[in-house]
Amino acid sequence: MCAELFGARVVMRPLPTAAYVPGILDAPPIILVPTQFGPLAMMWALAHELGHLRLHVGPGNKLIRSKNEQQANKWAACALIPDARIRLYQNASVDAFIAALSANYEDLPMSDSPSRALAHKIAQYRLNALSVNIRE
Repeated sequence: MCAELFGARVVMRPLPTAAYVPGILDAPPIILVPTQFGPLAMMWALAHELGHLRLHVGPGNKLIRSKNEQQANKWAACALIPDARIRLYQNASVDAFIAALSANYEDLPMSDSPSRALAHKIAQYRLNALSVNIRE
């Protein structure tokens, strides 16, 4: 729904990776989301590519692409763990953010798994975004 509000079309199917394809001529932008990795990975891919849609125009050099990836990661983490969720848990920590992701997207196992590693990565991005906002 969010992608549609931004004028993008979402294509969800087994794919090697997620991608954002800017609109060409009158065609809308397209966000490609792989479906074979689980609910949290799908939401992360969608949110990350929406970050590119909202923040970036066109390709850039290697330095700009790296900065764009970091910005899209931050945007996605803030979208998946919004400020209201932080206030609800009254705790800004990796564990609290992993719990929020687990409650909203998929039950994450306590042991090491790709889903748990992704949740930890998202939580770290969100904590970093939160600390930047506090300092500003």
